[in-house]
Amino acid sequence: MCFIAVASNVAVADEASTGAIEKMPTPLVGSTPKSDRLDQGSCWYTIFFCSLGAPEALRWIERHAHGRVIDTLSGEFPRLKKGFYCAVDGPSSRKSALDKAQSSKRSGTAPGAYVKEGC
Repeated sequence: MCFIAVASNVAVADEASTGAIEKMPTPLVGSTPKSDRLDQGSCWYTIFFCSLGAPEALRWIERHAHGRVIDTLSGEFPRLKKGFYCAVDGPSSRKSALDKAQSSKRSGTAPGAYVKEGC
């Protein structure tokens, strides 16, 4: 009996810095793809812009007439990094959030947009 292993890396943007790339291993054959497991539920946010102060995030919303500002210190967002005010869209499905992030990047509205599960 002979076993052959195939490996590759996939790049994913890290929520801590939109320019950072994190490598993820390819799932094992026969396992459920991570994207299918993660798309359960509607607690995904497209994050367009974050700042340490609310005024900057509010200005982003006013300038682009899209989204809303959240305070990540709120207990409503346990999976988001604490201490930021972010211009976001959501909650939504993971696919919808990814589509919005990609669209914002392509249009130049939010070149550093990314998706993060909030709940």
